[in-house]
Amino acid sequence: MRTFFFILLLIGAGLAFVYPWAARSVEGREIGSWQLYDVATGFHPVEVPLDTVESPVRVRIDLTAVVPPDAEARPVLTLTVSGGGRTLLAEALNVGRAQVRDDSPQTPHRIYAIDVGPMDVPDDGTYAVTAGPGEVEGVEIAGVDLVMHAGIAAYDERAQPVGLSIAAIGFIGLVIAMRRAAGRKTAGDTKQQQPRWGRGGAA
Repeated sequence: MRTFFFILLLIGAGLAFVYPWAARSVEGREIGSWQLYDVATGFHPVEVPLDTVESPVRVRIDLTAVVPPDAEARPVLTLTVSGGGRTLLAEALNVGRAQVRDDSPQTPHRIYAIDVGPMDVPDDGTYAVTAGPGEVEGVEIAGVDLVMHAGIAAYDERAQPVGLSIAAIGFIGLVIAMRRAAGRKTAGDTKQQQPRWGRGGAA
């Protein structure tokens, strides 16, 4: 039983931690990148051709900017993807969980790679992508780039809570099985250590 519960614990941990990490980390094939903002023209929409075979598509925004440290948890950008009479994505983006790197030693700007997440593509066609400023004032934006990847793993949000439940069952079962095994060993040792009187056996 200990082996069974140990395997259950591993399966649960895989669903709860390894699977979400893999689904969010593997970017797949790059479809392309498009500039949504530059200093000369400001924000401008772009049209992106997408196919259903590329679905789900991972959407990432590379924001080159100076963001006040106390504003990292508030929206600095808005992003909308629409096409075919429907809105596929509408997000307010902050840089609190972005991957950050310096733009260059000569400028104070930093590049914030914001993972917007996977997006389903319902039909083949051209989709309009629009970015705009968020609610944070004092953000010095030098550039906003859209990057899309295809061939990513679709992430099921239900996997993590299910995995945690399986891992908990496996852990509890493993602890109980180990305690029972330890109890049987202790009982066996006690029986073997009983005092013996005379030649024939215990009194």
